[in-house]
Amino acid sequence: MKNNLVRAVLLIGSLAIAWMVSACSALPTTSAQSAPNAAPTAIATATPVANTTPDARANAQPNARGNGAQPGKGGKQNEAFARLGVEIGAINQISADSLAIKTRADAQTFALNSNTLYVLPGKAAAQARDFKTGDRVLVKKSDDAANTALLVLQMPANFSPDSLMLAQVDSVASGSLALKTKTGSQTLTTNANTVVVELTAQQAKLGTLSDLTSGVVVIALGSSKDANATAQIVVQVGTGKNQSRGAPGAGKPKTGKP
Repeated sequence: MKNNLVRAVLLIGSLAIAWMVSACSALPTTSAQSAPNAAPTAIATATPVANTTPDARANAQPNARGNGAQPGKGGKQNEAFARLGVEIGAINQISADSLAIKTRADAQTFALNSNTLYVLPGKAAAQARDFKTGDRVLVKKSDDAANTALLVLQMPANFSPDSLMLAQVDSVASGSLALKTKTGSQTLTTNANTVVVELTAQQAKLGTLSDLTSGVVVIALGSSKDANATAQIVVQVGTGKNQSRGAPGAGKPKTGKP
């Protein structure tokens, strides 16, 4: 009986030792597996989130600028032209009685009739059929409900918005035209090829340089950055007394020279 008791004690001790060994060996295995799995998961998740923020800002800023109004001289100048009833754009469609153009701001359609003056530099007595889709034109519209085009003038092939000036005539001399702009002064060279157009509220007609007098408001085609630029086209759009707001000299009355 004593031997049986000894065997029982030894068996219980062996089982206890085996259980403790098994429990201890299991603990490090669990820690080693869980620790490395948790750390990479947290790092991998955080890294892409941090990188998306600068990319979103970089993409949004150019898009916001691109979708906004176009800054600079061109936009403001076109607004001043529009107040004078003048639009500049490319021809979408033209027939004997209608003209459709695309401007920087929108699309516009004008009625054409026997009173419409067509000007194509270098061609005498131009007609609507001499113009084609894609031509850049300057259009002066009437004040009537029909939106009639009084003038359709083809711009040169090398035309750019920077080559147009809204100015006030300071003086006219043989071979030169002195202008005053909102930012200073400009003198253009003139010659026999300079086209002059006179505009009133209901009529457009070809003129000469001698018809231009001090104080009248004109749209002149010539580079404002070139001191020796030649005036290709001069369109009289105001008399100084009926200037549109935004034209040189408009606003408060001035003393001395206009």
